[in-house]
Amino acid sequence: MGNAPQFSNTNMKFVRSLSSSEENPGQKVKVSIWLNFDNGWDEDAKRPYPPTPEQQKDIENIHKQIKDLGMELSVQLQDYDSKDNIARTRAFCNDPNYQSSNEVAVNGFDDIR
Repeated sequence: MGNAPQFSNTNMKFVRSLSSSEENPGQKVKVSIWLNFDNGWDEDAKRPYPPTPEQQKDIENIHKQIKDLGMELSVQLQDYDSKDNIARTRAFCNDPNYQSSNEVAVNGFDDIR
């Protein structure tokens, strides 16, 4: 068992700047994480292509397993060039909440502008 992350992304783009100063040492941000399949990127919609109905069922099953096992994700943000740590947090697993297994779930990009 190593200390390498099971999930990673080498580039995160902030859509708004974060600020810090002597009076405001840090800004709190909300972290939300979605399970997705790599189905490619829709350039017109600026988001990943959604999962197929079969993939959506797999997402729901994996989510349920993670919740049942009591797992959480550890999240770490680092400066891209220096690799200095910027922030760390834990993402707790939410209760599964799907409307219907026939509907495609939100992939996390619908509320980003």
